[in-house]
Amino acid sequence: MRKEILLFAIMIGLVSVPFFAKSQMADLSEEYIDYETLLSVDDDQPRVANLAATVIGEAMKYIGTPYRWGGKTPAGFDCAGFTRYVYSRFGLTLSPSAPSQSREGVRLKKDEIAPGDLVFYAGSRNGKSIGHVGLVTEVATDEFKFIHASNTGVRVSSSNEPYYKMRYICACRVIDKVKQ
Repeated sequence: MRKEILLFAIMIGLVSVPFFAKSQMADLSEEYIDYETLLSVDDDQPRVANLAATVIGEAMKYIGTPYRWGGKTPAGFDCAGFTRYVYSRFGLTLSPSAPSQSREGVRLKKDEIAPGDLVFYAGSRNGKSIGHVGLVTEVATDEFKFIHASNTGVRVSSSNEPYYKMRYICACRVIDKVKQ
């Protein structure tokens, strides 16, 4: 009889362990910060950096897409149509021209440029008016790279290429307007 009682006690103990462990795990999980709390942190930089990486990833899908004057779809883009299309995928509607897009964001000094920002260039060698726009993909000490719809199609260029270096006008940040 003693063996039966002992076996019965062991069985009860084994059966109750998973229930006890499960209830303890549930109690412990309440000690962690939930996702909503993480999103409510005042520092917006990580969210913007993650969003910029996502926007750039979307833009990179279109490398090699042909240039088309007035183009605003993956069948063919012009420069402003390209940046407008990419940002529209994230719920932000930009104007259809490079000059108007330059007025939609917060103007930046050159040393404030970050991935996801828009950069603007003169359309002609000696011009002072905006005629071209690109999306910054990466930033180094004295250079940034940007993806844009050039006359050869969507590609990545360097701000240090002589053609773009002499035509740079300004940069602006629109990524803060994206709702997530």
